[in-house]
Amino acid sequence: MKKYYPVFFILCSLFIYSNAQAQFSVGSLIEASQEAERKRISNAPNLAPTLVPQARNQSRLGSYLVEQLTIQSQDPETNKRTARKIRSDIKKIERDLNRLDAGISEWEQEVYSKKLDKLTATFTKHTKKYNNIIAAEVARIAAVEQARIAAAKAEQERIAAAKAEQERIAAAKRAEQERIAAAELKVYKARCEPGNSDDPFASFNASGETRMNLVINMGRTNMKLQATKNGSCMWLGNANNPGVTPVLLTEKSYLQNPNVKSQYIVYNAEKNGVVFAEPGIQSITPSMKFGFPTPGAFSLDFQTYKCAFQIAGSSTRELSCDDGVPLKLTDIRDIVTANCDDVLKLSEQNYTAFIQHFGMTSALARLGECSLN
Repeated sequence: MKKYYPVFFILCSLFIYSNAQAQFSVGSLIEASQEAERKRISNAPNLAPTLVPQARNQSRLGSYLVEQLTIQSQDPETNKRTARKIRSDIKKIERDLNRLDAGISEWEQEVYSKKLDKLTATFTKHTKKYNNIIAAEVARIAAVEQARIAAAKAEQERIAAAKAEQERIAAAKRAEQERIAAAELKVYKARCEPGNSDDPFASFNASGETRMNLVINMGRTNMKLQATKNGSCMWLGNANNPGVTPVLLTEKSYLQNPNVKSQYIVYNAEKNGVVFAEPGIQSITPSMKFGFPTPGAFSLDFQTYKCAFQIAGSSTRELSCDDGVPLKLTDIRDIVTANCDDVLKLSEQNYTAFIQHFGMTSALARLGECSLN
């Protein structure tokens, strides 16, 4: 009996190994099948634009085929045996047509569980079998499709032509706007800077009016502006570099008070619906501008040196401003009653000289009062 034990164990081992191998093979096949299905579904949206129209075409032909076969089966001249055969085929066609239509509906809703290509291929067998019946319908559908494609192409060409015309009109409008802007700028420059005009007679129109100067103090930042009482002209200068030639402000960026010629409003973001390229005081030279990010308007008086900034849709903030001429210590006769703006400005220019000139006690006392105000 002992001599049969090894054979028994070998047979058991082979059985266990075969069973495990079979399980491994089945599991691999299931996993591979699931992976293939995932890939099919993920690729379905790319195939839908081609497969769905093909399926719809077969569905239309199927409906037509059922209609024609039904007529044949009911024709008195069709013998009973042939009629039964036709009715049997109609049931098969309707069964596959329902499946095809269900697949089309799901794919149109971006649900790709059904294999639309196989459903279409299965149904194609019916249309091939009865090609003699549907041939005329196939030709009609093809003609309709060709007409649709031709109409779509014509519409695309019409849209393209309309777009090209719109672009041409827009380009012509831009060119006209640029021409008008250039002409307006030329008139503006001739009016405000006749000496720089290319008109040889422009100098005769020069008023020789002295420009009013204004420097607005905003913390450590200063902005220099110039303006005339007559002619409504404004320039942007460089408060830290007097050697830089001031440049005319963009004409649409400011307004002069017609009743008080020394008063101007300067916009730094928008005026009368005209939006500037970016917030700030703009000049006719792109490289010459004063950046100021808060939208609003400056209210300026070049004679009384009253300045303020109106934040768009919000409050008004007063600003310190003067004529930009450096203040001298001798300009203040009595430190006790001196204007606080002058006191603060002189102390900032040279603190040591300020203390020495007015005396430490009086200077510090007045400086402390002004700092609290």
